[in-house]
Amino acid sequence: MTTRKQKLGFLSHSEMNAQRDAALYRVMVFLPLGQYPHGTLTTPDAVFHADEEIVFSVTHGKSWTAIDSDAPYSEFDWASPQELRLLSSLLLCERRGSALIRFYPAIRYSPVINSENLDLTALETVSDLKKLLVDTAKAPRNQHSDEFLAECLQGNYDLVPADRYNFQRIRTFWNHIDVNNYVLMRGIYALIKAEMLACRREFWEEAIIVSYISLEASFQLISKELRASGVSNPSSKDASKWLHENFDKPFGHSEPLTEKYFEEFYEDRIRTMHPSSRFGEYPYAPIMHDDFCHLRRALREIFAFLVSREHGPDFHEEVSRYSSREISRI
Repeated sequence: MTTRKQKLGFLSHSEMNAQRDAALYRVMVFLPLGQYPHGTLTTPDAVFHADEEIVFSVTHGKSWTAIDSDAPYSEFDWASPQELRLLSSLLLCERRGSALIRFYPAIRYSPVINSENLDLTALETVSDLKKLLVDTAKAPRNQHSDEFLAECLQGNYDLVPADRYNFQRIRTFWNHIDVNNYVLMRGIYALIKAEMLACRREFWEEAIIVSYISLEASFQLISKELRASGVSNPSSKDASKWLHENFDKPFGHSEPLTEKYFEEFYEDRIRTMHPSSRFGEYPYAPIMHDDFCHLRRALREIFAFLVSREHGPDFHEEVSRYSSREISRI
């Protein structure tokens, strides 16, 4: 726990390198380009804070290479395991058809707090962390990385009241997200990156392409579920039936005749990813903005169900409203 006698600061690069395999308190700051839930949210070993002045998170944990010596080299592993776990836990708390969470972190700005023991659940700690970031931004030390903080303070954050999300579920997601489940991590990471691209309308085509990675991850996770239930070699049609059973059947929808998982995207995905294919050649991607909107919301809910093994209260509320309407027609 922080105390008034302990002055928080950042480790130097040499100190960070000396402790690169240790569990550290990593800071992530977010740019005003995104859309964030207002307030302070905590999980074990992590805190997320968003107000009108600055949005940031602090997590305690090791790097990817520290937890997996065989992890591949990448220049795109900008979120540590616990940072991605925190962002995933928050994202999965969205409600059906309600406000989105759109993270836009300052990539490659990842200072480390000079402490071995922070109580991230304490309001005093969050206040001290915010003060450190704001003071650093207002009094830059001629370091390039401080420009990220200055940019944060110059913008207007788009904040959403926290009660528009299911944050009562955040501990459930945190407890059930396994950072060693690389397919899950890659799938949610892709959703976060797709939303970053969608912050600029000219990159919505790329947002859809990245969401296809998330779609494939969801298919692989569902296939794993099917194998565990006794399906020896799950097909795309089996995954489609799983989707219907868990998401559409409660609303009275009849079983689809489709042969593929998310079949409505199958041909367009090939046309988009392959300039020349058996479907022809196209000078531009034959997709629409609504493709991303549909995939983004559907995949978030699928991941939430796979992680928690249950639907959120918003799903049950909609099913209840549907059942009430059906009863009133009788």
